[in-house]
Amino acid sequence: MRWIRTTHKWLSLLLALQVLLWLLSGLYFNVMDSQKARGNTYRASSSAVLAAHQQSDIDMRQLIAPSVILGKTTPATDIQLTQLLGEPIYIVRHKKGLYRHFVNQYSLFHAYTGEPFSLTESHIRQIAKASYSGQGDIANVSFYESNLPEFPSQENPSWQVNFADELATSVYIESATGRVIGHSDQHKRLADIAFMLHFMDYGKSGNFNHGLIIFFALCLVWLAISGVVWSVHLAAKGEYRIGKKSY
Repeated sequence: MRWIRTTHKWLSLLLALQVLLWLLSGLYFNVMDSQKARGNTYRASSSAVLAAHQQSDIDMRQLIAPSVILGKTTPATDIQLTQLLGEPIYIVRHKKGLYRHFVNQYSLFHAYTGEPFSLTESHIRQIAKASYSGQGDIANVSFYESNLPEFPSQENPSWQVNFADELATSVYIESATGRVIGHSDQHKRLADIAFMLHFMDYGKSGNFNHGLIIFFALCLVWLAISGVVWSVHLAAKGEYRIGKKSY
């Protein structure tokens, strides 16, 4: 019986500490600026980004037929015509994940020439600048195969473009497509800490369903069972008495 009481007390303390973290992080969620918490303080409007990409209209008469492009590459799930920094580009997807941040495989082709097209670091810098509305200059650029530091659920190769501003803004761009995954800055990093504490995602898995959550759920089950066992044990010893209180 002693070990049941001991585990019950220590688990109660552990869960009480986590409940306190839930309360503090929940309070922060109620007072935070949701726009800033997403890292969008210096994120340009979608119309500004679109204007930077679509510098001229696509001449439909010069386009290579999609069937010709598909004939040049491995089997594809879909093909999309878009503009990247003023260039008409076909994006061919060969492997489609359930979500965009899951593993996807793409190849790019110039829509006028039909030649393979790839995004260089110079292109990535231009895309980042088009997505950024602040006054800072690009400080540095880094490439990641997967698991971005501030978007851990991103499973595709991506670039991190850091700007020298007062919020230390970072722009994350998918290397295969030029898609802006998101922005991050000091506001978002603070919000990420609060989310980490609230969802106990100390391993930064990027999702709610992880081992620590399962462990705490099992701890709660054991806390309930041990509490019932302890209560029955105390009742059997006659520790609970119902009587009229004398004054």
